[in-house]
Amino acid sequence: MANKKFSDFTNQPSSANTFLVGYDGATNVRIPVTDSLFQGGVNKYVIELDGSLSNVTFSTAGGKTFIDVTHNLNNSDIVPQIYLNDGGGDEIYYTTIYIQTPNTLRIESAQGMASGTFKLLILY
Repeated sequence: MANKKFSDFTNQPSSANTFLVGYDGATNVRIPVTDSLFQGGVNKYVIELDGSLSNVTFSTAGGKTFIDVTHNLNNSDIVPQIYLNDGGGDEIYYTTIYIQTPNTLRIESAQGMASGTFKLLILY
């Protein structure tokens, strides 16, 4: 199997005989897909950025809009994204997002962001 490119492998569902192969620094290893290493997943948290919610606070200063969100995920390893709240969910709105604590973040935008117009998706 030497000198095989990743693209040479076929894409197929795993079976009882499927393993991930690698090197642990001393020996070659094979890990079955049933190993707990592969049992994790990605969780998501979605909230409408609506100022009437108790955990969403809008403010403005210096021509910028700030939105503070308390998500209580107790996790700083998150991937936040802002989407238009039009049901499509496919148009990403680019802002600056600061992860302030494991439970809060701040969204900063140089453009106005009206309450209820956007939603926040957090992958963790």
